[in-house]
Amino acid sequence: MIAFARLLAVLVLAVWPLVIGGCASSGEKGHLVIVGGGLSDSNAEVFRAFVDRCADGPIGIVPTASGDGLAAGESNVTRFRQYAGDRPVIVIPLTQFDADKANDASIADLIASCGGLWFTGGDQSRITKVFRPDAAGTTPIYKACLTVLKRGGVIGGTSAGAAIMTDPMITGGRARATRVQLDPENESATPGVRIGVGMGFLDVGTTDQHFLERARMGRLIEALALTNQRFGYGISEDSAMTVDRRTGRFTAAGELGVILIDRTTDGPLRLSAFSADDRGHVKGAWLSPASGRVGVESGEQHAPVVTLKNVYSRDAIMHLARALGNGVASASVRDGDLLMTLTRDRRTRVYRDSTGARPPLVIDAILSIQPASGSSP
Repeated sequence: MIAFARLLAVLVLAVWPLVIGGCASSGEKGHLVIVGGGLSDSNAEVFRAFVDRCADGPIGIVPTASGDGLAAGESNVTRFRQYAGDRPVIVIPLTQFDADKANDASIADLIASCGGLWFTGGDQSRITKVFRPDAAGTTPIYKACLTVLKRGGVIGGTSAGAAIMTDPMITGGRARATRVQLDPENESATPGVRIGVGMGFLDVGTTDQHFLERARMGRLIEALALTNQRFGYGISEDSAMTVDRRTGRFTAAGELGVILIDRTTDGPLRLSAFSADDRGHVKGAWLSPASGRVGVESGEQHAPVVTLKNVYSRDAIMHLARALGNGVASASVRDGDLLMTLTRDRRTRVYRDSTGARPPLVIDAILSIQPASGSSP
């Protein structure tokens, strides 16, 4: 009887991830490769993730977000050709000034013929003004993008090309209660996050880019509150979140490449931090740690509070993840404005590398943010 009970427990643990993750399929087709900006030419992992997921047809570079117009498209053609093999790489001739081409049948046909579409960086609002001027998404060129996905192809993008993935999307701005030293783009911006119509290739949540490098966690949390979205995905620079739209599962690339914020309506904020080869689900329901990771049990100790320039910075998230990876129950960082704490509870899972080479994988830690003048935990 004891042996049978142990066997039953093993079977439940083996099947459970499939139940909560595999059965969450939305029936959608295609893949997304969402890059947080700053993609280096040598990042073969990300380029190959995109190329390997292309359907039949050329790779189409969409330069609409760029201020350099078609020149940005040509420079990206050069970047992709070193990874594309025999697959053609072409420029889709749509700049920020081509809203009058939204109904152009020849361009729509060109887009639909592609096995993959890559949206360059720049200003994400330039993309939607051309592709979705009607918000309902009825333009032929927008529908052609969806055709690429329906054929099992891939849509990717970097920086602005990452911001457009969800609908609504963040168009700019900064959180009201955050330091701006690490985000020069928004130093002069009026406090407050700006929201607009996105492309909606990812049908859940909100994405943000340059995430840890520009300390944008506060911005993403505020955007979720404004749009009443539950899940937020912060993508770091030279990192990616590769999504299978059929299953909702994703794979991370890069150190602390994907930060998932879960803004539940009946509980505290939750944070998950994924690094290279860690896998998760866009709705937080399934995960698979990268090879070589081991589970970390929680102690009762609270790590000493560390003071940094910005609680939303890469250094801050790295410190908190490594602290939980060392087995503490909670850890905090503070700057001149805020105190941020990650705390483990029964939902939280932590995995570290046996060699310590990568930051720990942290799943569903409680995220607490309060004024720095408040009492420490």
